[in-house]
Amino acid sequence: MTPTGTHFNYYQICRRKLWLFANGISMEHTSDTVYDGKLIPGERRYSLCLDVSEIFKPIIIDRVIFRVLNRREIQEKHFDKKLNRCLLNESGKKVFVRAIEDKLEETFQHKSLGRKVSFRHLIKLECYKLAKHLLGIEDYKPFKTYY
Repeated sequence: MTPTGTHFNYYQICRRKLWLFANGISMEHTSDTVYDGKLIPGERRYSLCLDVSEIFKPIIIDRVIFRVLNRREIQEKHFDKKLNRCLLNESGKKVFVRAIEDKLEETFQHKSLGRKVSFRHLIKLECYKLAKHLLGIEDYKPFKTYY
């Protein structure tokens, strides 16, 4: 298969979309939800992805940063000193990504569901709530941490 401009565009926007396109899987053209999603301008769709990530930064990213620093999992040897900046080298990136993956798989007792869920699943649930809000089905009530 020869890559086209569409492949490169999808690679920049969303790798999942690229995979679906490359494998010949298209959206359901008869779905009302897909139609509503197409009405959102392309730039706003990208902005929504960034907005969703902002919701979870304090819960996931900030806590992981403090965890790896307090446990001394990230040390001076994990930084790139050539650039005179605070950038992780390859080994430091691996440590940090592993810590993020561990946090996403960590479970906690969800009060309203009455069962344990992972942070990865919590993100998915919040995205569903945002989608319902955008479609006018119900008002969005953000998840509040209680631990």
